[in-house]
Amino acid sequence: MDDYVRNIAIESWTLYAIGVVLIACRITSRSMKLGSFRNLQVEDWLMLIAGATFTGFTVTVNEVAKSGSNYLAPEVTAALTPDGVATAIYGSKMVLVMEMCTLTTVWLVKACLLFLYYRLTKEAFEKQKLAVKIIAAFCLIGYVLVVVLCLTYWCQPIDQYWAVPVVNSECATYYNHMKFATSFNVSSDLLLLLIPLPIIIRTRLPVKRKMILCLVLGLGIFNIIAAVLNRYYNFSNPNDIGYTYWYVGEVAISIFVGNIPLCWPLIRRVFHADTWSDTKDLKIPGVGKTPPATRKPPRKGLYSSLWLTTIRQTEWDKMDDADDQRGRKHYDVETATEIRMPSQGSEIELTPAWQHRANTTAVNDVAIGVGTGADTGSITDEADGDGHGVMVVKTVRVSRG
Repeated sequence: MDDYVRNIAIESWTLYAIGVVLIACRITSRSMKLGSFRNLQVEDWLMLIAGATFTGFTVTVNEVAKSGSNYLAPEVTAALTPDGVATAIYGSKMVLVMEMCTLTTVWLVKACLLFLYYRLTKEAFEKQKLAVKIIAAFCLIGYVLVVVLCLTYWCQPIDQYWAVPVVNSECATYYNHMKFATSFNVSSDLLLLLIPLPIIIRTRLPVKRKMILCLVLGLGIFNIIAAVLNRYYNFSNPNDIGYTYWYVGEVAISIFVGNIPLCWPLIRRVFHADTWSDTKDLKIPGVGKTPPATRKPPRKGLYSSLWLTTIRQTEWDKMDDADDQRGRKHYDVETATEIRMPSQGSEIELTPAWQHRANTTAVNDVAIGVGTGADTGSITDEADGDGHGVMVVKTVRVSRG
C-alpha cells in the first residue's frame, strides 16, 4: 500500500506541475497576444477555473490513495476497526469530491476548446461553426445530466456514498454512473476531434505546421484512451482502487490538450522564433502601420503585369499571430512571384489573416516615356470610413535619353 501511495503521489503531482506550467504559459501567451491580462477572453478564465478544480482533483486523489474508501470486499469491511471505518468514510467522501473535480475539469477543458473552435470558424467555415454550437449544447446537456444523476439518482440517499458498510453496491462502485459519464465523455471528445482536423488539412499551411497542429489537437485521442482504460481497470478489478492511476492520466491529459495549442506566442518570444511556418513577411512601403486592406473584390481585366503576392490564410492560419501592446498585428504571408508581359498596371491581391477572402490593392499608371529626366514615384495610403481599409497607389514614371 505504501508503494501505491508513493506512486500515486509522484504521478499526480508531477503531472499537476506540468499542467500548472502549461496553464501559466497559456495565460502569459494570451496576455501577450491580446495586449493585457485584462483582455483575456472567456475561455482563458474558464481554464483558470479548470486549474482550480485540477488542484482539487490532485489533492483528493492522494487522499483517496492514503485513506481508501468503502469500495471493499465484504469480509474486509467486516474486519475494520472503528478507526478503519472512520478512515474508509473519509476516503469515500474524498472519492465523491474527486469525481466531481474530475467531471468539472474535463468538461471545462471541453468548453475552452469549443470557444477556441468557435472563434476560429466564425468567419469562413459556416458548417463547422454550426457544428461547434451543436457540440457545445451536447456537452452542456451531458455535463448537467451526469452530475445531477450522480448526486440525486444513482445512489440514494446521498450519504450512502460514504456509508461503511455500504448497502447499495452502486454507492461504492459508481458502476452505472461510470458507464453513463463515459458515454458522454468519449462521444463528445470524438466530436471535438472532428472539428479541427479536417479544416487544418484543407488550409494552405506548410505540411510541417499541419502535422504539428494535427498532433497537438489530436492529443484528444490519448484522452479518450485514458478514459476508456480508467473504466476498464475500474470494472475488471473489483474492490481495487488501482484505477486511480488512469484517473490521474485522464484529467492531466485533458489539461495538456486544452493549453498546448495556445502557448506558441510565449514560445516564440522565449526562443526568438519569428514563425513556425515557411512563410515570410511582406513589407510594402507605406503600409506597415496602417490597418488591413479594404474588403473589395479583385479587379479583373485591367491588370496583367506583375502578380506580387497573395495572402491566403484563415483564422486557423493565424493562431500564432502576435499582437503588440497597441493592438497592431504582425502578419505572415506567402510570397510568390510571376513575371508577365507589361500591360496597363499590376495587381497585389491581399487576403487578411482573419478573412479567407480576396481583397485588392492596385498599382496603377506605369508609363515609359522617351526623353530625358529622372525616375519619379509616389505612394499614397487611404483608409476607408471605418478605419479598416487601406488603398496603396504607386505611380512610377521612367524617362530615358
